[in-house]
Amino acid sequence: MSREKILAEIAVADLAEAGVKPLKAPSQERKGVDKTKYCRFHKCHGYVTNDCLHLKDAIELLIQRGRLKQFVRNSELEGKTILLITDGTGTDKIVAMFV
Repeated sequence: MSREKILAEIAVADLAEAGVKPLKAPSQERKGVDKTKYCRFHKCHGYVTNDCLHLKDAIELLIQRGRLKQFVRNSELEGKTILLITDGTGTDKIVAMFV
């Protein structure tokens, strides 16, 4: 899932509760920045939200603090299932599949 989609689904309260300080929008736009690219996390132009390293770090911190469980795969639930496939020849094959 993209960082932008995660940002859209989490609230500022989630960020604050996890100790991530909301960032202020810059007081002035910098000269020479690409106005076609916009970061929704910083509320400024110059790069896209999915490339924002601060947002990546904030999401990682929220994951570590257990705030974004809905975005993390649960490896315990995604255990491997081993199937025994027989073709009747006596040369059975074991196939591991993720469920």
